[in-house]
Amino acid sequence: MGLSKEQRDFYWENGFVAVPGVFPPERMAAARSRYDQLIATGPKEGGPTPLQEPEVAKGRAGVPPSSTTIRKFERLVPHEPLFRELASAPALVEAVASIIGRPVQIMHDQSQLKPPRVGSAKPPHQDNAYHKIEPPDLTVTAWVAIDEATLENGCMRFIPGSHKWGLLDHTPLPGQEHNLSPEGLDLSTEVALPCKAGDVALFHTLVLHHSLPNRTDQWRRSFICHYIHPEAHSPLDHGRLPRLQVG
Repeated sequence: MGLSKEQRDFYWENGFVAVPGVFPPERMAAARSRYDQLIATGPKEGGPTPLQEPEVAKGRAGVPPSSTTIRKFERLVPHEPLFRELASAPALVEAVASIIGRPVQIMHDQSQLKPPRVGSAKPPHQDNAYHKIEPPDLTVTAWVAIDEATLENGCMRFIPGSHKWGLLDHTPLPGQEHNLSPEGLDLSTEVALPCKAGDVALFHTLVLHHSLPNRTDQWRRSFICHYIHPEAHSPLDHGRLPRLQVG
């Protein structure tokens, strides 16, 4: 069915939109179970390995690396049938197509797990500082809440309308060079977006967004797909696995 006119208008005005109830509880329970298995045993041969929280890996978090301090996976879709099914679910693909049109392809996927107590903040940034997709209107990120995302465990936060500002200058943050962030941001207009498990946040590659640390005893796991129209291009296409067409 796709997005309603009101949802599409909200997206283009603000740079993001919440889509509740895209996935039923049993699918999110299966995803949580598979994450537990991947953390415990690792993915299939040749698949991505789990990455630790950066401060834990550097020995600066006061806790040793373990299965409860895993931060991230990259590119599960090519290797994991369950996550490939989530990424190609008709309800999600229809919502994405409402924004970028068809055909719909997956350029990249990742899982941000934000573990209990040690899950770190993600600084404000625009995804296109990394992806450099042109034209940026022909891509959209789908952020799937695998667990409930709350104000306390680090839900997503957006600066409404910031996708209209163009690509800002981003610089690596000291001591965490994997994080790029613009300087001198005014976050006073930010909107926090708590989500139930199974909800999806769709957002523009130029909208400023960030998240705070997880200071609770619960995981805040998310599955993230970057969808793109075939008429859009990115330097990241070179050297990657081929895009996967899903709709």
